[in-house]
Amino acid sequence: MLRVLVYNLQWAGDSDYTALAQELRTRAATGQQPDLALLQECFLNEGTEADPYPTFRTELADLYPYQWHGPLAGTRQLGSGLVILSQRPFVDEQFYIYSTGLPPDSLASKGLAWVELDVSPGCQHLGVLDTHLQAGKLSDFGGVVDPAQTRLEQTNELIAQLDQFQRGNGLALILGGDFNYFPVEGEATGFNGYRMLTQAWNGWLTDVENWCAVQPTRCAASGEPLVTDRSGMLKLFVGSTALVDVTPTALHKHPATEYGGLGDHASFEVDYRVTCR
Repeated sequence: MLRVLVYNLQWAGDSDYTALAQELRTRAATGQQPDLALLQECFLNEGTEADPYPTFRTELADLYPYQWHGPLAGTRQLGSGLVILSQRPFVDEQFYIYSTGLPPDSLASKGLAWVELDVSPGCQHLGVLDTHLQAGKLSDFGGVVDPAQTRLEQTNELIAQLDQFQRGNGLALILGGDFNYFPVEGEATGFNGYRMLTQAWNGWLTDVENWCAVQPTRCAASGEPLVTDRSGMLKLFVGSTALVDVTPTALHKHPATEYGGLGDHASFEVDYRVTCR
């Protein structure tokens, strides 16, 4: 089994990293910790370019010895805010930065992190991706600029990168992150990045939340409905090839008050069965 957590920390800082590390250790004491954590918005609150991740490296080095952080700010004011914590070793790491963005998001190096995991001896490797797309709704920009258009452009880049990773490596993929796909958008504007992504990979990439619709007994939520008007923001997708079968077996939605209460919306934790063929 491979347990994957996707969690947006909402502009986390040093104390938040410590709180999350403590929460992961508490869960590990009963064997409930995720094997992989895909995190977003791991910035220091003051927006410094200094390395914001020493807490993870020191406090989680034994629990998650394999960690992808960054990149730190280069041509932009802030880094990517993306972190991948793993109990399984990395074989390769890559990062792609999106070419478009609206402020304040455009200050960050928003993009797509990709790691190749060795999940089992003798088994084909698994690709795991973490991303964070443009935030906001039309009303947040005074009705003048629609951030859904920027999400659409970033989704186009995401689809191209997925195609490149899949064709270049032939790996099964788990894709997670904060996509900011608001369910209410798209019908009037046509800027529906979610529909574009799922149609581009129709029959290969599965939205785990849609999987819950046909497997309701395997999906649960703590303290709130499984599907809400913000469920589309954090997502986990899965796609399998002929050599490795990656199948979701359970999903649990945690409200924003859980996992240290560091997010502004729920986190998702999904169990996958990984089978070598």
